[in-house]
Amino acid sequence: MKNHNHNKWDLIHLIKYHRLHYVLLVIFAFVIFIGFAVFFVEQKDPTGNIETIGDGIWWAFSTVASVGYGDRVPVTTLGRSLAILLMLVGIALFSIITANIASFFVEEDEEKELLEIKSRIINLENKIDKLLETQK
Repeated sequence: MKNHNHNKWDLIHLIKYHRLHYVLLVIFAFVIFIGFAVFFVEQKDPTGNIETIGDGIWWAFSTVASVGYGDRVPVTTLGRSLAILLMLVGIALFSIITANIASFFVEEDEEKELLEIKSRIINLENKIDKLLETQK
């Protein structure tokens, strides 16, 4: 366990120390990429309703967030395949975030226990030193 200090609700620590910012950056770029890709795939289909790049990006973010409003949906096979990929990435993203948050709180509890054990050891050492002094 690495020695570092943080507050229980320190979001900056959670993001930086656990390197969550890299994950978030990659996911953000991936979602935008998929939004662009779905737009380019869907614009060729006359029944498609993702008509602008903004629609594609909106659809991608609402899909990865598991909201999926249904206002924009891919209709082509390739577009739906990209949607499946994006859904799997969304599941992975929330799993990673949840695991990091759990680790963050467990880590803090471990640090408190370690400090308590150190304090008890110091107290015991002091008592042993006093006992040894009284025996002399």
